[in-house]
Amino acid sequence: MTVAPMEHEVLLPAKWNYILAIVDFAFQPIVNINTGAVFGYEALLRNYQQAGFESIYDVFDAALIENVLVDFDLHLRLKAIEKFQTIPGSQNTKLFFNMDNRIWDDDEFNIQKALPSLKTNGFTSESLCLELSEKHNLLSDSKLFNDLACIKNRGFKIAIDDCGAGFSGLQLMYYTDPDYVKIDRFFISDIANNPKKRLFVLNIVNISHVIGSYVIAEGVETEKEFFICREIGCDLVQGFFIDKPRQNVFELQRTYNHVHRLADSDRRWTNNTDRKYILSQMVDIDPISIESNVIDVFEKFKNVGPHTTYPVVNHLYEPLGVISEHSFKPYAYSRIGAELLRNKNLADGLHRFISKCPVTDINTPVETILSLFSQDSSVEGIIIVDHLKYVGFLDAKSLLKALNDKNVAYARDQNPLSRLPGNRLINEYLSNALQHVMWPFVFAYFDMDNFKPFNDKYGFRNGDRVILLFAEILKKRSHVSNYFIGHIGGDDFFLGMKQCSMQEGRMEVQKILTKFRQDVRSFYDREDLLNEYIISTDREENVKKFPLLTASAVIIEAPGSRTRVHPLSEIGELIARNKKNAKKSPEKIATVQLD
Repeated sequence: MTVAPMEHEVLLPAKWNYILAIVDFAFQPIVNINTGAVFGYEALLRNYQQAGFESIYDVFDAALIENVLVDFDLHLRLKAIEKFQTIPGSQNTKLFFNMDNRIWDDDEFNIQKALPSLKTNGFTSESLCLELSEKHNLLSDSKLFNDLACIKNRGFKIAIDDCGAGFSGLQLMYYTDPDYVKIDRFFISDIANNPKKRLFVLNIVNISHVIGSYVIAEGVETEKEFFICREIGCDLVQGFFIDKPRQNVFELQRTYNHVHRLADSDRRWTNNTDRKYILSQMVDIDPISIESNVIDVFEKFKNVGPHTTYPVVNHLYEPLGVISEHSFKPYAYSRIGAELLRNKNLADGLHRFISKCPVTDINTPVETILSLFSQDSSVEGIIIVDHLKYVGFLDAKSLLKALNDKNVAYARDQNPLSRLPGNRLINEYLSNALQHVMWPFVFAYFDMDNFKPFNDKYGFRNGDRVILLFAEILKKRSHVSNYFIGHIGGDDFFLGMKQCSMQEGRMEVQKILTKFRQDVRSFYDREDLLNEYIISTDREENVKKFPLLTASAVIIEAPGSRTRVHPLSEIGELIARNKKNAKKSPEKIATVQLD
């Protein structure tokens, strides 16, 4: 298979023709984080050492110095496309190709020459995604933005590569309006143990989704990194955990089953109920195909249809954005509006009428979708996708209805004081966790020490305030979705930690106990604080001295690859047997491990 020849053949010097013949491409899969199905492949240069270079960067630096960067880049792109087309099933995927940003500094660079007609042998413009890196400054080049508009109008995709690694940062996202944002490996590495990195990635994901971009997590190398990226909301994933780059294209798979199994297991574990609320309220709008005739779409709005905004999809049913009624107003109020739309420059396609729109997966929590919606007052709704394919649209009214339905259902199972999940949800969480014998969990049961004497002396209102204090401490510590907190009742609380070791769980519990011991002192009067005790009555009405409030915890580790499914009743028995040990311990902690 070959791509269409260039209109004007671009010749390279003999040296660079030799280099071009030696270098090759390896392809690394980019897969759907929810299914493991291949979405695209990134082309990565190989065999550069055989051509006399120490690194990939040295190749392009030499081409720049010898003033052949623009032409060499073009030949490389054509070579990558030709090899990409030999990948089995490639016609339903995308090729991600890295552009050297410095080509825009060359006066000889012409976007029309750089992007020849590619609609041949099943390879369309929508199959090519050009990656722009932050490593070189793009914002100083005014020609770039005109070229990007041309690229998009022809259907090509744009990705921001190494997001967060360079000096352009959010400005590049703002000006380029990318289709994909690739988060740099620096933020993904060890993200499971680094709350600061999770915060950065979460914000990049949220911003990307608001502007209608998909997020690709680059350099994912471990199962933990995969799960955190999925929990945060990344759409696609790339890295050695999926597969290494391969020069032999026949070694590449169409679906990576280990990703599918993990995602499916995680989906069943989370038992996501938000999906049903979204489906029940989602507006079923038939999308407009990008191949539609401009005049036909114009007439659709002119005839005052049932909707003022329509999602636009490509031939793979991937959403490209929305077309709104106001996009055609300049033509609707003109006597020659239809004639203007028949102008050849406009008749080429609908791209110029499309506006970007927030896009989110159907399994996204309703609260997250509401947050996306509220970020931009001009947004008319959210495009909902399943496996990155368009399934429906949520406008303001339907979104609020979905949120209300969820809140009503959730309120039934909350503790009335703390508003934390109550016993039914705690038992459901535990039962589900115990079924997943391959995953490591840590469960912590918390019980306050000397709560009754405090309650008797300071009153029920202050007792409730202490309970709320502990609930708030748990909420603040539970900063990621692999934590589950619940209120058993009274002064008893529960914390579940997924994908967690005993060491990690114990450290977290110690921080909670220490924080409570420090903060609860504010509830005592000066005399009791100086004494470090209070005078109150025990359960037999005997007057005694009682230490200031603390909390104790029973920690149960359920390691990964457990030998059996433990019944829920066994967890209750272990807690009951170890409560006294925890209270007697200097650290106020007792630990148990399941087999």
